[in-house]
Amino acid sequence: MRNSLILLVGLYLIVPAACRADESTELKQLRADLKSGEAVKKRKAVKQINEMGTAAKSMAPDLINLLDRDRDVLVRRGAAEALGAVGGETKSTIAALARAMNDNDLEVVSVASISLSKLGKQAVPSLREGLADKDNQVRRHAAEALAKIGPDAKDAVSDLLKAYEAEGTKTKQRGNNSVKASYVEALGAIGPDAKEAIPVFEAYLAEKKGQDRELRRVMTEAMRKIKK
Repeated sequence: MRNSLILLVGLYLIVPAACRADESTELKQLRADLKSGEAVKKRKAVKQINEMGTAAKSMAPDLINLLDRDRDVLVRRGAAEALGAVGGETKSTIAALARAMNDNDLEVVSVASISLSKLGKQAVPSLREGLADKDNQVRRHAAEALAKIGPDAKDAVSDLLKAYEAEGTKTKQRGNNSVKASYVEALGAIGPDAKEAIPVFEAYLAEKKGQDRELRRVMTEAMRKIKK
């Protein structure tokens, strides 16, 4: 019986060690794949890292490097998504995702904004900067990310209102109202802390001409959430 217990204890100690060794080997292989010159290998590696989540936290610097420099858009998209899953040193991760908000591929911008939203309140300053970007799609994605963060994005209320008001003064372009709607939805998601938006919304809803039906609907819903 005693020998059996010793054997069981030995196995208990050995198995976790073996698992750690396997995990370390796996991460080393993934890092090697990320550094390879083969786009397909890198795409598969970032996908696997994303699925591993925080267990692959040590891969964050490698993902940041890809997001900043890789020429393959699918690799950059995958790296942006994986950074939202693995976490890593938050300051550098947020900085990298904020830079990716200016990527020339809108899907990379979208994925980067979603990953920023997963980092919560710490990402709010970078998203506030995104609201002032010259590209309306960057502004829209920044607002959508703030909406996902919700009440913890309350520091962005004044920025969202400023962006909303400025949108009407910009050159008219298709989709302008959809961008404004993203600001309104974010303010609604923030809730009662966005109460300073109510007079702005009420003024718009009181107008009789030139209203956008979808913007009106979004605004009405946002006011309901803010007044809760």
